[in-house]
Amino acid sequence: MEQSVLIAIKSGLSLIETCLRDILRQTKTDSETRNGLLKVRTSDLDDHVANELAANARKMLTEIQELQRAFKIGANTESARWRIVNDLNQIWSTLSELTEDRLRGYGSMQPEDSKLLAKHVGRMEGVRKDMERIASI
Repeated sequence: MEQSVLIAIKSGLSLIETCLRDILRQTKTDSETRNGLLKVRTSDLDDHVANELAANARKMLTEIQELQRAFKIGANTESARWRIVNDLNQIWSTLSELTEDRLRGYGSMQPEDSKLLAKHVGRMEGVRKDMERIASI
């Protein structure tokens, strides 16, 4: 197998693993909610559904582990710095989609709304760049 194919497989499996681990976190039965500014998290899963989802997520993780062994795919070290830089890149990607031009595909905006959004997105991008600089030190 060519190295580039192996890298693509590893990348895809890594993304799937991340999603599966998130599913496992979401199926935990603790009653704590983790609230943010734009999200209030609650569980709407009964114990049976949560247990089935968790069991299936573990089955899929086992499949990934078997592929990892079969293709001799090593584990990457994911440092906190790497994770932060990756998150900052995701933020950049999302912020770049919040421009008037990009949002035009969803409908129209009032000019004052567009200016307000641009002002705040610009500020957030400035903070993101500063965070990226700090993480690169």
